[in-house]
Amino acid sequence: MHILLYFPGRDFKDMHKAATTMIATDVMTVREVADYLKVKDRTIYRLVANREMPGFKVGGSWRFRKAEIDRWTEANAVGLGEGNKKVVSGR
Repeated sequence: MHILLYFPGRDFKDMHKAATTMIATDVMTVREVADYLKVKDRTIYRLVANREMPGFKVGGSWRFRKAEIDRWTEANAVGLGEGNKKVVSGR
């Protein structure tokens, strides 16, 4: 099934390029993840080698889905969650 969307003022080439870019940005390289998380490439390699970060290999190269990286960062955030609220005494 194919769905054709029409956006007035935009030609097919522009729409195709935008759709291709959206699909391509879902999967990220080591360098892109490192830039996104503002860490060095080595850190990403270490995390996936230790199975601490979600990723998959295409041939010999690591790839990452942006949505999975976002979920991983949220799950590994340090802070005061519901179970970790500090209780302040009223004394």
